[in-house]
Amino acid sequence: MNPREPAEESCSPERPAARRIADVTARQRVSVCGTIRQAEAVTIGSSPAYRCVLSDDTGELCVIFLGRSAVTGLLVGTRCHVEGMIGVRDGRLVLWNPPYRLAPPGGPAAGGTTAAAT
Repeated sequence: MNPREPAEESCSPERPAARRIADVTARQRVSVCGTIRQAEAVTIGSSPAYRCVLSDDTGELCVIFLGRSAVTGLLVGTRCHVEGMIGVRDGRLVLWNPPYRLAPPGGPAAGGTTAAAT
C-alpha cells in the first residue's frame, strides 16, 4: 500500500458503514451522520440527561447522554456523526452515550473532531 494513499475503511461489525437513518432498526450497530434538530436537558428516572434529535432527511433518532445536562458542541443545527448500538425508548430509536464527531462548518459530517461521552 502506498503510504500517501488513505486506507480504505472496512465494513466490519466493529466499524459499521455510514447509513441512512431510515434504514436503521433496533438492536443494530450503526454509524450515521445528520444534523441536530432538537437538543435539551431532560431527566430520565432521577438522573440528568442530554437528549438530541439527529436527522438526515430520511428519518431521525434520539441521541441520549446520561448524567449530562449539556454536551459541548452538540447544539441545534450542528452536523455530526454518531456510532453505536440502536435501542428503543418510548417507541423511538435511541443511541445511548455514543462516541460522536462534529462536522466542520459547511462540511460533511464524516470528518471533524472526535469526542466520546464520559
